[in-house]
Amino acid sequence: FASIDYRIFDNKFFRSVFLLGALASPILVYFLGYESNFAKRWIMIGGFSVQPSEFVKVFMILYLSSYYSKIIKEGEIDNFKKSVFFPVATVLAISGLIFKIENHFSSAMVISFISLGIIFASGIKFRYIIYLAFFALAGIYALFNLKFKTGQAGFRGSRVKTFLDPWSDPQGKGYQITQSLIAIGSGGWFGKGIGQSIQKKKYLPYAQNDFIFAIIVEEIGLVGAVAVIIAFFLLIFLIWRIAMNSKDIFGKLIAVGFTAFFTIQIFVNIAVAIGLIPVTGMSLPFFSSGGTSIMVTYLAIGILISISRVNNSIEEKK
Repeated sequence: FASIDYRIFDNKFFRSVFLLGALASPILVYFLGYESNFAKRWIMIGGFSVQPSEFVKVFMILYLSSYYSKIIKEGEIDNFKKSVFFPVATVLAISGLIFKIENHFSSAMVISFISLGIIFASGIKFRYIIYLAFFALAGIYALFNLKFKTGQAGFRGSRVKTFLDPWSDPQGKGYQITQSLIAIGSGGWFGKGIGQSIQKKKYLPYAQNDFIFAIIVEEIGLVGAVAVIIAFFLLIFLIWRIAMNSKDIFGKLIAVGFTAFFTIQIFVNIAVAIGLIPVTGMSLPFFSSGGTSIMVTYLAIGILISISRVNNSIEEKK
């Protein structure tokens, strides 16, 4: 993808491909998916396990970036129906399908977050942003309030209650987060050494995925963890700089979308590991295991390199 000119994706054909791909992914899981760890999110392709919702994140970034590039060029960015209603309805439909079919709240959340980032960056009217923020907050409040009052919050409600006091049930519902905090606390300043983690030896569930940051702190300590966080800040800064330096709106919006993509993935994974937010499944880019998430991470980096390379070439020609 780094060697492909990203601008070839900015047309009606690829917009249709990306939108259909995003819609088809949860439907494929519904008909062909298999269940693992009480969730149906994967399909088998050629003997390999693939998680389609990971690709939906990239599909939506490319689709929305091309869509807004089109309506901006046509002077329709102030048209509420085209700039807000239709894209927001599309995002809600796709996120809703993933949440309903795959029971995958974290992926639905990431898709919504990156989509909103692109929508805001497109230059829609400020009052539209206020409307979106108000209805989003009202909807979230109403949903959670209704579920808790009717006793339908299920395991997500249980996660919130466990988050508030994980030590009330350290051997049960609070087991993951307490073991994560033990791993972080035992790392000290410089850690136990690479590969020397105790918690990853069957004490901390999903240590290689959702709680990889706890193992990082345990093995390389607070100093090493801070270095990792600084590296992530640098990555996000570089992606944001690509967005700001892009010569066309399509490339700019793609880079904004990937800025949001990496920001929320990094923040949520680390925040879960340190007990800052309730437990939810989210991979840490470049560190967590998982073939699909790693593939999508490098696909994103390839597209960003393409944007930087193409725009540098344009600058040199000037």
